[in-house]
Amino acid sequence: MEVWGMIANRMYYAVYYAAVALLISDGHTASSHKGVLSQLNLHYVQTGRLTKEDGHLFGRVFSFRQESDYDDFIDASKEDVEKLLPRVEYLAEKIISLIR
Repeated sequence: MEVWGMIANRMYYAVYYAAVALLISDGHTASSHKGVLSQLNLHYVQTGRLTKEDGHLFGRVFSFRQESDYDDFIDASKEDVEKLLPRVEYLAEKIISLIR
């Protein structure tokens, strides 16, 4: 994996671990990355605590992580990463702000 793919991977894990902490703080559990995505959508997006755009962004970085980790020849570009970084930082901070 090249450097931009590694950065994109770390961006995903920033929001992933924030989401895991949020789920745990509210008594929810998930046993997989896809489960975290599902639980986040069920308990936070569908209830309006997070926006649909937040859910889509989490889903986008989840898909990007899946592709970069498991598919051959999928690399993030500098442009992709630079475009997503401020949005991912905002989402991680927003998720953390929901932790009780």
